[in-house]
Amino acid sequence: MKKRYIAKHTSMRFGLILTMAAVSAVIFCASVLFHETAKPTKNTAAVQKIAAKAEPIPVPTAATVKKPSAALQQFAKYFSTTPENLYEQKLTVRSGDTLIALLQSQNVATEDAHVAVKALKDVWDPKNLKLDQEIYVIKSSLSETTTEEADAIEGIYFRPDPETDVLVYREDDSFTAEKLGRTLQKTFAYGGSVIDLSLFEAGDDAGVPMGVMIKMIRAFSYDVDFQRDLKNGDKFEIVYEKYIDDKGDAARTGNILYASLLLSGKERRIYGYENQEGEQAFYDRNGMSIKKALLKTPVDNVRMSSGFGMRFHPILGYSKMHKGVDFAASIGTPIHAAGNGIIAEVGPNGAYGNYIKIRHNSEFATAYAHLNAFRKGIKEGVRVKQGEVIGYVGTTGRSTGPHLHYEVLVKGEQVNPSSLKLPTAEQLVGKELVAFKNRLSQIEMKLIAMRRPANAQVAQRAVAVQRAN
Repeated sequence: MKKRYIAKHTSMRFGLILTMAAVSAVIFCASVLFHETAKPTKNTAAVQKIAAKAEPIPVPTAATVKKPSAALQQFAKYFSTTPENLYEQKLTVRSGDTLIALLQSQNVATEDAHVAVKALKDVWDPKNLKLDQEIYVIKSSLSETTTEEADAIEGIYFRPDPETDVLVYREDDSFTAEKLGRTLQKTFAYGGSVIDLSLFEAGDDAGVPMGVMIKMIRAFSYDVDFQRDLKNGDKFEIVYEKYIDDKGDAARTGNILYASLLLSGKERRIYGYENQEGEQAFYDRNGMSIKKALLKTPVDNVRMSSGFGMRFHPILGYSKMHKGVDFAASIGTPIHAAGNGIIAEVGPNGAYGNYIKIRHNSEFATAYAHLNAFRKGIKEGVRVKQGEVIGYVGTTGRSTGPHLHYEVLVKGEQVNPSSLKLPTAEQLVGKELVAFKNRLSQIEMKLIAMRRPANAQVAQRAVAVQRAN
C-alpha cells in the first residue's frame, strides 16, 4: 500500500514538472518573438509620425496600373519595365519631414531609400525640400506588395521649380539621378479691370498673378503715391510674358511688356525694354526712363497713416512738427531702399527705435524708423540698390503701433517727400532709341489684338449681370 502511494505521488510530481517546463518554454519563445518584432529601427519615431499623416499605401490593382501618368510615359526610357507596369504614390512634404523618413512611411525598403537619396545628392540637395513639395514614388505592379514586407522601388521624381524635373531611377541594384530641363513656351497674357476696392483685388479679378501686380506697382512707385492717387473707378491694364508647359498649363511669368494706370482721368503708360546694359527697365513713349532717384513709397501697397507737417502727437500729447511720412503696415512687412546708396547708420536710435539711414549722394539721404528687424547683412558701409529689402516694419521706439516712419533729407534737413522734384535716371538716344520705338510698335499692335477678346468677355459679363438683376 505504501509503495503504491509513493509511486502515485512520484508520478504526479513528475507530470507537474513536465507541465511547468512546457509553460516556461512557451513563455521564452513568446518573449524572444516579441523582442525581435518590437525592436526599434533607426528613425522609427520620425517614420511613425510621418506615416500617421501620410496618404494610405495604394495596393496595385487594375485600376491603379491601367493608365500610366503623363510623367511615367515621359520617363519611360529610364526604366527597365514598361509604364503600364508602373504606378505612383504621391507624398507631400510637411514641416519636419526628411526624404528618407517620407519614403519609409510608404513602406519603401530602408536600403532602397538610403541608396536612392544618396544618388539624388549628386544633382540636388534633399535639404532644399520645401513645404508642400509633391514627391512621387514609383513602384512596379509586377512585384508582390504586402504590408508585412518593405517594397522595392523603381524610382522617385519631383519638380523643384517650373523649369526642372528631378528623376531618380533604378539601375540593377543601384540608382542614378538626372536633372532634366523642361521646355517652356513663351506666350503673352493680358489683364485689365476697373479698380473698386484695391489694385490687388482688381488684378485678381482680371486673373493677373500677384507677383506680376507687385512688379507693376513697384514700376509705378516712382511717380504714383498709391495711398493718395488711387481712387475707386480708376483702371489698370497690363501685358506680360507667360510661360506654359507642353500641356498648356502656366508654369511661370516673365517680364512686363506694357502697363497703364488711368488715375482720375489721366493715363500713365510704361513700356518694358531691355537696355544696352542688359537690364529690364521701364520707359515712357519717348524713351525716357520712369526711374527716379528715389521711390515715393518704400513699402508695397500700404496705407499712409500720417503725412508731413504739424500734427497732434499721440504719445507726447501736444502739437509737433512731423518731419516724415508714416505708413501703417503689419509687423514684418518688407521695407525697400528708396534709392541706390550706402548704409550710413543702422541700429537703435532713441525715439526712432531701430533705425536705418541711407546716403544716396552728397545731397540726398533717406531714413527708416521703428523697424522690427534689419535684413541680414545690413550694416554701416554696405551698398544697397533701389528696391532692395533693407528691413522689416515694426513698432520699436516711440510708437503706438506697427508702422514705418520714412524721411527724406536734403543736405541734412527733412523735407516733404511728396513735394520733392527728382530727376529721371536715363534717356534712350541714337540707335537704342530707334530699337525701343520698334519694340514699342510691336507691343502696341499686340495690345490691340489682345484687347478685343478681353473687351468681348467684359461685355458678356456685364450683360449677364444685367439679366441676373
